Formats: sequence, C-alpha cells, structure tokens
Amino acid sequence: MYTSKRLFSNLAVLLYATLSIPTFAQYTMNSPYSRFGIGDMEFQGFTQNRSMGGSGISLRMPNQINILNPAAATAQDSLSFVWDVGMKGMFTKYRTSSQEVSQKNFNFDHLAFSAAVSNRLAFGAGLVPYSKTGYYYKETFTFPDNERLGIEYTGNGNINRFYLGVGYAFFNKRLSIGYQLSFLFGSITNYTYSAMINSSGKYYGYYSQNYTDFSATGLIHTFGIQGVWPVSSQNSIVVGFVYEPTSRLSSDKKIVIRRGNDTLSFTGDTGYFKIPDRIGIGLGMIMADKLNVGIDYVMQDWSKATIFNRSDSLRQYYRLSIGAEYVYDKYSYTSYWAKVRFRLGAHYENTYLSLYQQGIKDYGVSFGMAFPMRRANTFFHVGFEVGRRGTTSHNLIEDNYKRVFLSLSLYDFWFFKRKYD
Repeated sequence: MYTSKRLFSNLAVLLYATLSIPTFAQYTMNSPYSRFGIGDMEFQGFTQNRSMGGSGISLRMPNQINILNPAAATAQDSLSFVWDVGMKGMFTKYRTSSQEVSQKNFNFDHLAFSAAVSNRLAFGAGLVPYSKTGYYYKETFTFPDNERLGIEYTGNGNINRFYLGVGYAFFNKRLSIGYQLSFLFGSITNYTYSAMINSSGKYYGYYSQNYTDFSATGLIHTFGIQGVWPVSSQNSIVVGFVYEPTSRLSSDKKIVIRRGNDTLSFTGDTGYFKIPDRIGIGLGMIMADKLNVGIDYVMQDWSKATIFNRSDSLRQYYRLSIGAEYVYDKYSYTSYWAKVRFRLGAHYENTYLSLYQQGIKDYGVSFGMAFPMRRANTFFHVGFEVGRRGTTSHNLIEDNYKRVFLSLSLYDFWFFKRKYD
C-alpha cells in the first residue's frame, strides 16, 4: 500500500521546456495539466482578441483578422487584403502547497491571410495552434517499510489547425454569414518511467517504462453569423453566433511497455477521437467609430469526448469573455496618438479538466494597444494578459501566468496599380 497516491504531490523537478528552433509545428510550454485530454486547448483568437479578454464573436474589426467568427471577414474593405503574423511569450510560476517553480518561453503563434474580393465576399486562410502538450514532473510513493518508489511523467507534442474560411454579406453588410473548414493534424507523446529510490535519491534495480505516441488528423466545420442593427445615426448593436458540430479525428496510437531490459509488449491501435460540438454567442456595440465593446459566451461539453471509443475524465467547458477597444479619432491627420487603439478585457474560463473532483478554473485580465503605420491601415499589435489557473488545494498546482502577444497586420489592396512620377 502507498502512503500517498496523489498525481501532483511531491513536485520535485522544475517543469522542463522541450526547447528547439521555434516553428509553427513545435510549441514550447510546461504544464502538468496538459497531460490530460488532448493537452492544453489553445485560444484561437489573435492579439487583438487576446487584448480584449478573448472576445470576438460579435466584433467587426475592419482591416483586421478576426477568426473567432468566420462571418466577421466581411468587415474588411473591398479589394483589400491583410497578412497577420504573431508571436507569444509566456512567463509562468507554478505553485503547490509546498513548492514553487518558474518557467518562461517564447514561440511563434500564428500566420493568417484575409482578402475581400468584393464588397460582399471575403475569404481567408491561416495556421494556428489548436492544443499543446509539454510537461515533466515527479511523484514519490512510500511503502510501510520506508522503501520508496519514484515515477517520472513526461509529455510533449501539439495539434495544429490549418483553416480556410469564407464570409458573405447581405443587406448592405447588415447581415453576414461565414464558414471555416479546419484541418487538424499533429501528435502527442507521453512517457512514464518508474523505479525504486535509494537513500541517496538515485534510481536502482528493476525499472518500468511506458511509452505512448498518439497522432491525429481530421476536419472541423465552423459556421458563423453576425447581424448589425443601428440604434442611432452613430451607434449599432452587433449579435454574433458560431457553431461547430461534433467532429471525429482519425487517430493512431502506439504503446511500448518495457520491464527491465525486455520489451514485453508492443501494440498499435487505430480509431477516432471524438470532439464534441461547440456553441458560441456574442453581443457587441459600436459607438460613434470610437468604442467597440463585445461580450462572448462559449460552451463545449467535453464529457461527451471519446478516445478510441472510451470516455475520458473531462467535463463541461465554458468561457465568458468581455472586452473593449477605444480610439479617439481613427481618421485624424494631425495627431498620431489619436489613431492609436487601446484595448482592455477580462475572462473567466471553466476548463475541461476536473481532478480529485475539483474543477480547474482559469481567469485573468488583459490589455493592449494597436499602433498604426502613418497614412496606412497596417497595425503593430501589442497585448498583455495576467491570470491564474488551478489551485494549490487538494494537492493540485496553481499556474500564475503573464503573457505577452506581438503581431503585425500588413494591409494593402488587390488590383491597385500605383504610379510614380
């Protein structure tokens, strides 16, 4: 019998980073919570959304890419296109009831493109992370005779999302509909090593290794709608809605089990990972071309998720986001700072994890700015987010994080031939 059998107890080692040259296919992060499900679910919005608490379903952001609702693409100017490339830095402090470690990393975050081919029709494409896994921690179990067993848990990998989207507007852009087709691909590796520990803290004797490699590919369909209702000559209310039906990822799993120097079994399995449907609603207001406010609510019942026809210990997910963007005079020709956009937001998230019958929650605040290029609609976006996930109660881990987001939105026109004298 073990005197302790808690997953996150006795966190003994700094959570490590699988550092490599950063690319869109490799993300560095460290969180024991990413061991479950398909890892840490990555927020899908860009810097402008992050700076506004993660809101975006009802936001119409001209000449900026908003992938949280495919119908928002129609807010773009006719015959224009935008490239958006972004990076993200994370500074996290992990705490238990007795220990504390810090970790930081910086990664590429997204690459996206959007173009309006007419006043009604716009399309786009991009590559963004969908989920990521990266953890390393230890736990120690003590027997009644004071013998000790050490177990190490290691995992890394990610699932990426490549999307193609289109939006179409009706009634002078009072109503817009949109669709995104996303292709998910990637793999996740989990590794467990266990052996006895001597008085010097070294492993000895018979050891056990379990290695699991999980890969997945599949499609996700996203449908969106936005409606704009003027309430005065300068103010409008915007309502947004997004829906993703249940999706299945084709999955392959390989398991290797070793005891000592012998490989006792090797198995391969092919099946499906079922992703439950997702619903999001948003309400926003545009005030005199100065203030843009949005509030979103997103829900997804991950208790319905299955991996190889087996349910996982996941639960109902929901997120509430609220944010605002203010610009004093975006048409100003005399003051640069009058055109700078200031953003503020907050979020509360009920993650899909539940450990020891304790739901893991995430909440935080964010702010940011968008700096325009002179006489152009190109923007440099800076965003900051401060928040907390988890708790130190019940032998769990609390993540206190600070994040910084940097992105560049490059704007230009299609079929516009410049002449120079």
